[in-house]
Amino acid sequence: MLAELHELPASVEKVDTIVGLHQFHVYLRTPDQHSPYFGKIFEYQVRVPCNYPWVAPVIRCLNPPFHPGYAADGKMCVESCFQEGDWSPGFTLEKVFLLIQSQLFWPRGVAQQAVSNSINTHAAELFTGDQARFFKRAIQ
Repeated sequence: MLAELHELPASVEKVDTIVGLHQFHVYLRTPDQHSPYFGKIFEYQVRVPCNYPWVAPVIRCLNPPFHPGYAADGKMCVESCFQEGDWSPGFTLEKVFLLIQSQLFWPRGVAQQAVSNSINTHAAELFTGDQARFFKRAIQ
């Protein structure tokens, strides 16, 4: 587990250990200059079960962005990849955060899905209908 924490993407600013190696916070910076979230740091709470990697970690964003793939309570669309049946022991924390990073840096892929499939339908509708208003809201 400790080795995995050292292999997180370069956009991870820092990792704070809370309870041993099973619960910690990850701070992810958005480096893409073309993203509405450029320069922002998002904090994720990570809970790793004792039987990881056979069981998926539970990850929540503690300061979620206005984004089609994020709910106000920090749930994320990418969590569907972690559901029972879709999770594989071949996934690592690095791969999970690369997936989160790719979704966060540019919401286009999430918003291009059907609006009804987005976790934040208001953000998806705004992104597909009025990108100027979406960007204004996302930058706040």
